[in-house]
This record gives sequence, C-alpha cells and structure tokens, in this order.
Amino acid sequence: MHTFSYSRAAIIGLAFSVLSACSSSSHTIIGQQREAIPASAVVVYSTPPAHYEKVAILKSSSRNAWRFTQDGKKEAALERLKEEAASIGANGILIEKRGKERSGYLSTGSESLDAHAINQQEGLPLMNETLEGVAIWVEK
Repeated sequence: MHTFSYSRAAIIGLAFSVLSACSSSSHTIIGQQREAIPASAVVVYSTPPAHYEKVAILKSSSRNAWRFTQDGKKEAALERLKEEAASIGANGILIEKRGKERSGYLSTGSESLDAHAINQQEGLPLMNETLEGVAIWVEK
C-alpha cells in the first residue's frame, strides 16, 4: 500500500516538474524590482506614459495555453505577460513586438516519400502568438 502512495507522489512530482519547465513567459530585470501585485492591476500602454521607470524586459507566448483561435492565443500571451510583470511589481507594460512561433504540426495522417518531401512535415502547422515588451512602474 505504501508503494502505491509513493509511486503516486513521484508521478505527481514528475508531472509538476515537466509542466513548470515549459514556462511560456520570462523576464530580465533592468531596473528596480518591487513587491508583487495582482495581474489585474497591470495596465497595458500603447504609447509610453509621461513619467515611468523601466523594470524588466518581458517575453511571453501562448504555448501550451490550449487556445485555438487567434484571439484566444493573443489573449493568453497577454495574460502571461501581465502575470510576469505583476510578479516583479511592475504596474504597466509597453508592448514592443508581436509575433508568431511554430510549435509543431497537426498530422494529416499522410506521408509522402518523394524526394522533395524528405525531412518535411506533412500536416497543419501549429502556431503560437508571442509578445515582447517592457515592464514599467508608473507613479500614480
């Protein structure tokens, strides 16, 4: 009976480790980090506010978000960017770059053996939205 409990704990621990290794957001501190705030308090700016301090460079992706529409993927990447900014105490984000990254293919179940298709994937490409920006602190 104890073996089953230990096995279950080991599987859960391994699954947690694998999932946490697949982080879809990151930051590089370039200014003063502050105490974490709620992600809902982070404001996204399309133009820089009059006075602000840069806190960090941010990157995020919709990878592993299980969103299937373009809008859903954009929303997931933005949510992750806001969570990353909030975790370092930034209350604003300046979006600098939007993009896409390929994360694999959805197989169509067919393979081609002709010389032109060697080492090429067959199927529909799976794309993720990516965002890069600057986490900022805006004095209110």
